[in-house]
Amino acid sequence: MRPARRLSLGIALALILPLSPVWAQGKPTANHIALEAFSLHFKKADERKAVHPAVGYEYSPQKSMGWQVGFFKDSFDSRSGYVGVNYSLARFGGNRVKGRVILAANLVRKQFMKNGGAETHFVPMPILELSLTPSVSVNITGSPQLDYYNGKHTNGVVVFQLKIGLNYTSCDREYPV
Repeated sequence: MRPARRLSLGIALALILPLSPVWAQGKPTANHIALEAFSLHFKKADERKAVHPAVGYEYSPQKSMGWQVGFFKDSFDSRSGYVGVNYSLARFGGNRVKGRVILAANLVRKQFMKNGGAETHFVPMPILELSLTPSVSVNITGSPQLDYYNGKHTNGVVVFQLKIGLNYTSCDREYPV
């Protein structure tokens, strides 16, 4: 990771983690602001950006249907966006790390291929959410290399997205406080 990318990650975490008690008081929430994303590409990483400025909203209640919407700059620095639905499975984990699996289906408008234009595709996304604190979590998702028509394909990628919980309502009565 280049020094500038490490610096922006460090600044984002330094600003967000101390403020997390302001947004949530010990309980997980169904409402999240999705922020900056970071990606690790399996091939040709030097041709793609790893840091993606982003802002979005995710409503993901425990064991129920939810939705998400957001805007971001993709790996080719193209303005992009998504809207979709999700279903959150039950929480799991121990005392330090808690998580849950979220199954999402999004309409994504972005540049999928180098030197290509913006395209809209339906993208199913399994997401692993890991809670860093009761109000700060990370979504981990991605896709394998996908082959399209005429020998075209996308690069495989793992994406990490930082989320801040908003304490409007507790969504999980089983989560110990």
